Amino acid sequence: MRDKLYERWLTRMFTTERAVHALVGNIAARPRTFMLLGLAYPSHAVANYVQEDLFPV
Repeated sequence: MRDKLYERWLTRMFTTERAVHALVGNIAARPRTFMLLGLAYPSHAVANYVQEDLFPV
């Protein structure tokens, strides 16, 4: 089990080729408390292409 987690997290997700994004959310009753909902780890090329138009200069 530990080897599978290590392989998934450190070998496939958190690498120099990936852009890791944390997806967080909160509940209306506790607006200052956030919880981790998921992780997305697209390649840097995909992340740069998609985010290129978000903040035009």
